[in-house]
Amino acid sequence: MGQNPTKKMAAITLGALLFGELVGAGAVLFFRLQGNFHPDLNGTENQLELIAIVFGLTMIPGGFLFRRFLAAKAEGRSGLDGAQARYAAFLIPVTLVEAAFLFAIVVWLLAPESSAAPTLAVLLFLATLYLGWTGVRLVGEEDE
Repeated sequence: MGQNPTKKMAAITLGALLFGELVGAGAVLFFRLQGNFHPDLNGTENQLELIAIVFGLTMIPGGFLFRRFLAAKAEGRSGLDGAQARYAAFLIPVTLVEAAFLFAIVVWLLAPESSAAPTLAVLLFLATLYLGWTGVRLVGEEDE
């Protein structure tokens, strides 16, 4: 990245990530409402669901901890280097939680009886929204 990341760039990035998550969830919901999608997982639904839960619930605190670590590393930097470090402190934790969200969506599609996957997906969407919004504010610290 050769330019100084701005608060506006971070907000657009967050919007694109959230839009992608919603499109993925909408596609799964569409297939689920059709009722004729029956994947054969040979009894691995429970393992997939457990992996999604563990992955999702570790990515939320992992995102917060990674945010704190990266923000602390960016704190002493100034200029373009500091702006890029703050942008990384915004983007990396958000993408970690987004990956867990997308995995929960896939599990929801593949395991129709799962009640945990949709709930986990909503939780991860809200965590992405929160981590992203706080990250946008972090990127814009020196802009104001």
